[in-house]
Amino acid sequence: MVTNQGVIETLHCILEERGWSVNRLAVEANMSQSTIQSLFGANQEYLPSLPTLNKICEALNLDVWEFLKMVEGEYQTLSSAEERHIVQEVQKLSWKQKKKLLEFLEVMSEAF
Repeated sequence: MVTNQGVIETLHCILEERGWSVNRLAVEANMSQSTIQSLFGANQEYLPSLPTLNKICEALNLDVWEFLKMVEGEYQTLSSAEERHIVQEVQKLSWKQKKKLLEFLEVMSEAF
């Protein structure tokens, strides 16, 4: 179930991962800072409207459905440390292995 608290916690995690402030989110979403800050304020009893959520997701380059899956815990993101580890492991591969990995990732992205 999607709750406002879940939406806020997920937004906090995404902003932290990207190194964004709430103010930057407002700028990127082309929304007033007061609108965005009200989502994070003391009165977190309401869910943002669909148009508001859509603007936020567009700014974050996320599909609304993908975002809602993240809120429900069905979609997990990697931490920065995990992403760095992946890059380090890929850097150890030969050119031929990297080419095969890229082919595999392209097939995987098409499948989902």
